[in-house]
Amino acid sequence: MPRAPGLAALLLACHPPDPDPLGAGVRADVDPGVAGVWNDAAPPDGGPNVLLVLLDDIGVDQVEAWGLGADPAQTPVLDALAQEGVRFTQAYAQPVCSPTRAAVLTGRSPHQTGIGSQVVYQEQGWSLSPEETTLAEALRTRGYASTAVGKWHLDRRDAAGPDAPRTVGGFDRFTGFDDNLLSDGSDGLPVSYASWEETVDGVHGRVDHYNTTHLVDRALEAVDAMPEPWFLYLAPAAAHRPFHVPPPQLHAVDPGDDGWRLAEMYDAMIGSVDAELGRLLSTLDPEVLARTWVIVMADNGTPALLVQPPFPEDAGKGGVREGGVRVPLWMAGPGIEDPGRAVDHLVQATDLFATVLDLARHPDAHALADDGTSLSLRPVLEDADAGPVRTWVAAERFEPLGLSGPYDLREQMVRRADGLKLLRALDGSESLYDLAADPFEAVDLLDGGELDPEVEVELAALRALADEVFGGGVRGGRSRAP
Repeated sequence: MPRAPGLAALLLACHPPDPDPLGAGVRADVDPGVAGVWNDAAPPDGGPNVLLVLLDDIGVDQVEAWGLGADPAQTPVLDALAQEGVRFTQAYAQPVCSPTRAAVLTGRSPHQTGIGSQVVYQEQGWSLSPEETTLAEALRTRGYASTAVGKWHLDRRDAAGPDAPRTVGGFDRFTGFDDNLLSDGSDGLPVSYASWEETVDGVHGRVDHYNTTHLVDRALEAVDAMPEPWFLYLAPAAAHRPFHVPPPQLHAVDPGDDGWRLAEMYDAMIGSVDAELGRLLSTLDPEVLARTWVIVMADNGTPALLVQPPFPEDAGKGGVREGGVRVPLWMAGPGIEDPGRAVDHLVQATDLFATVLDLARHPDAHALADDGTSLSLRPVLEDADAGPVRTWVAAERFEPLGLSGPYDLREQMVRRADGLKLLRALDGSESLYDLAADPFEAVDLLDGGELDPEVEVELAALRALADEVFGGGVRGGRSRAP
C-alpha cells in the first residue's frame, strides 16, 4: 500500500487548501496545535469541556503507534495527540457500530440495553430506550451544554425517529445523520460521502459537501454556540463504507501504478478523518482547548476484508476475536500526569461513561455507574503509578435486538488481565486463547487434546465469570483477581 513518506514531518507546515468541488478545506499536513497545550493545565473549577470522538471501523492494526499491523495508515494528528496524553493499548469495543455507541453513551453493556447489533433506521425493531440515562443527560445536571454531531445509529424511523439524539439521547442539539451512508435518504435519493441527507434537530435536508469536512464544520459551529462547560460528541462516518477516494487535500496516499484498490481507499479515508480532526483541534482557541478533555476511540475493529496481518483474515469487524473488538483509544486533557505514556490496562467502551462523568466532577459519577460495567479511568489519567481499574473486559453480539431471545446470532467473549480469553457461540461451542502467549489467536486451546489440569481450573473460572457477566451478576469489575 504505497504512501507518501515523511508525513509526520509535514506537521510543521500548514498550507492553504487546494480548490475542491466537494468543499473540503484542509490539507493532510495541518498542525493539530496540541503540543504543550495541556502542560501544567489544571481542571477548571466549573468542570472541563469534553470532546468525545468515536471513529468508525478503525482497528488497532490500522494505527502505527500500536505496532501491530503490517502496513498501517499514517495518522500524524492522532500520533501528536498521543504525545500529549495517554494511549490505552488494551481497549475493547463491541463487534459492530451500534452496541459500542450505546455502551459509550450509557455506560451499559449490550445485554443491558438490548442493543446487540446494528440498529437500522429504516427497519422496525428495538432501539435505544428513553429510560436509559445518557452522558448528555447526566452532564446536564452538572451544568453542561451538549451537542451531538455525526452518526447516531441508535434509533429507528418507527420509534423516536430523526429527533432521537435529543428526545432519547438527551443532547441539546444534533446535526448529523440517522444511519450509515448506505441507504437512500427520506427524499428517495441515494447518499454518499459527497451527497447525503443531514438531520438537524429532527429535520432532514440534502447536503452536497464532503461528509467528514462538513461534520467538523458543524462541530466548530457547535463549540462557538455552546457556553462552557460543554460536551461535544463527534461521530464521523469515516472510515466506514462506502469506500471511496477522499478529496486529495485530505490525505497523502499514493495509489501507485495499479490505481485505487480498496485498501488504498480505506487508508485515505483514515487519513482524511485524521486530517479533519487536526483542523478541529487547531481551530479551537488554545485557551479553550486547554480546558478540554479530548477522548478518541473507535467503535469496532477493522472490516474483515481489510484486516492487516498478522491478524487473521476472518477476525475483523463483526466478531469477538481481537481484530473485531480491540480498538485504539487516546485521552488528553488538563490534569494529566506524565503525558506521552502508553498504558496496557484493560479498558472497555462502557468505561468512557464513568470516566467522562468523573472528569466533569459529577457528584453522582460512581452512583450512575454503580453496577460496575462502567469504571472511571480518571485515577490512571491523573496518576501515572495508578493500578488497573478492572480485571476483565467483555464483548458480545446478538440478533435480533432486545433484552431476551430467542436469538438467531449470539457471540460472547470475556477476557481477563492475564490474557486468558473465552469465546462462546450460539450453539454452545467455545474457544479458549492465551493472549499472553498467542496475541493473534492462532491456537484454540480447546481444539483437540486434553487440557492441563491448571488450564482446566482457569477455564472453569472463566466460564463462571462469563455466566455472571452476561447474566448481569458481576458488580465492580474488580470482584475477580486476574
